[in-house]
Amino acid sequence: MNYFKINQATVKDLPSILLLNRMGYTPEYRESDDRLKERLEVFPAGFYIAQEEGTNDIVGFITT
Repeated sequence: MNYFKINQATVKDLPSILLLNRMGYTPEYRESDDRLKERLEVFPAGFYIAQEEGTNDIVGFITT
């Protein structure tokens, strides 16, 4: 069984977030890289990542 932890995202997480965004959404539904970066900079308290315990791989994100 995989376990995950939820953490507030930081700027260092942005490359993984952008990769997940490109892999997970078709172009017409995907947020632009600039938009996600702006959201993280403007309201970091509303941006979270899911990390797999043990590896700390970022496997998901959510933003408000």
